[in-house]
Amino acid sequence: MGDVDQPAIAVVVPTFGRADLLPQLVEALAAQEVAERFEVVVVDDCSVDATPAVLAKLAAASPLSLRVLRTDQNRGPAHARNVGWRATAAPVIAFTDDDCVPTVHWLSELLAAAGDADVVQGRTRPDPANVRRVGPFSRTLDIPVMSPFFETANMCYRRTVLEKVSGFDETFRRGGEDTDLARRAIAAGATVAFRRDALVHHEVHPSSFRDVLVKTRTYEGLVRLTLRYPDLRQFFDGPSVLSRRHRYAALAIGGLLVGVPSGRRAGRRRLLGLLSCAPYARHRVTREPLGLRRRECVVRLPQMLMLDGAELAHSALARWRYRKTGDAA
Repeated sequence: MGDVDQPAIAVVVPTFGRADLLPQLVEALAAQEVAERFEVVVVDDCSVDATPAVLAKLAAASPLSLRVLRTDQNRGPAHARNVGWRATAAPVIAFTDDDCVPTVHWLSELLAAAGDADVVQGRTRPDPANVRRVGPFSRTLDIPVMSPFFETANMCYRRTVLEKVSGFDETFRRGGEDTDLARRAIAAGATVAFRRDALVHHEVHPSSFRDVLVKTRTYEGLVRLTLRYPDLRQFFDGPSVLSRRHRYAALAIGGLLVGVPSGRRAGRRRLLGLLSCAPYARHRVTREPLGLRRRECVVRLPQMLMLDGAELAHSALARWRYRKTGDAA
């Protein structure tokens, strides 16, 4: 495959503010059982925690061919991944994330599949070592079969494909850049395969209402994707990325706002407002209780409504922004 010193495959990892998770990732990559030479490129997207020090220590101690790069400012994972794959001469590029732990045959399985396909997606499951962290607001990734979103927690691309489509679109700052890359690659003629045994375990982030509230910003990326690729709407419950619970949430929030004014009919308005919350409450308690028992789910309804309301707001703002800029396909 050309130069004997050239790695057969490179692993590119963008990272930001997860110094505590990097050692387990590097350890998992060092344990890879693969015959071919590979290198690892970690791109620190201008972290403000202990990430630089941790990466320096790992690079000095690890048996891996590990390179650490750092951006001059935080520009998002799309930019960091572009910096990473362009810094290596490897003909095949594997992508994973800083909250993932690849299993020992991950790279060998990706390389085997890359012999017949331009783009390879592997299987991603929640880390079994952290199942105790599962809760109503925990975050993880579970991809047992091929996903139409081609999440870069576990993806592999031929370098020629990345060069042909100019890599990731760096204007995607809040999610969606991985799906967009795969769609452009496929449109350019790339062949796609799914490799079940190329398994990555994804961190189960502890249940935190605040963290999930912050993550609702990623709805911007989802909305932008459905504007650019309208066929993706089939994977959502509705004409956009909004599900049935969002429609019930909109009704509940509207009703509560109606019930705020005081005056002669304040009592009727408050009653109307409360009644408008009933469909949302029923849906959340019976259909999407987030794994909670019924009583606890009822107690957490205000938090759930806040989350769904935030998702609605981000969705509405994104639709206005990207339609205005002509991002719709």
